[in-house]
Amino acid sequence: MAGTRKTVSAPTDYLSGLFLYIFQQCDKIKQLDKLEFDEVKNYMDGNTTIKYLQKYIKEKDYHPELLKDYFLKLSEEVGELSRAMRKGLKAQNSTDILGTVDEELWDVIYYALAIANIYDIDIEQVAKVKSEMNESRYPSKVKFEEGR
Repeated sequence: MAGTRKTVSAPTDYLSGLFLYIFQQCDKIKQLDKLEFDEVKNYMDGNTTIKYLQKYIKEKDYHPELLKDYFLKLSEEVGELSRAMRKGLKAQNSTDILGTVDEELWDVIYYALAIANIYDIDIEQVAKVKSEMNESRYPSKVKFEEGR
């Protein structure tokens, strides 16, 4: 039924749902094989767009019923980014990113885009509109170039 929303009757129901989701994600990760990782790697060619990232995240991780969880995860990742920044933890190479500003920035972007997907927000379009709004308030020689 369109517009219906499952309500959580008790904190234990919420936690049960969250744990079920986590276990499902772990099962998905276990099912990944080398071929899938190679396919993802091939898409990341240095020309990655926000539109592509939104599509990738939506195909991989789209659960509108977990909007609150995505927001909580985003908040958690912002805290982890803050910690990594405070400690100056920058990756020394492109593959050793665990616990660094590099990793945490991606996590923040990931959950922000996951939330945008749930609200069906085209972030590329929002970037264009918002840059126009900002230009009227804060003129700059640097102009936003659509389609870049």
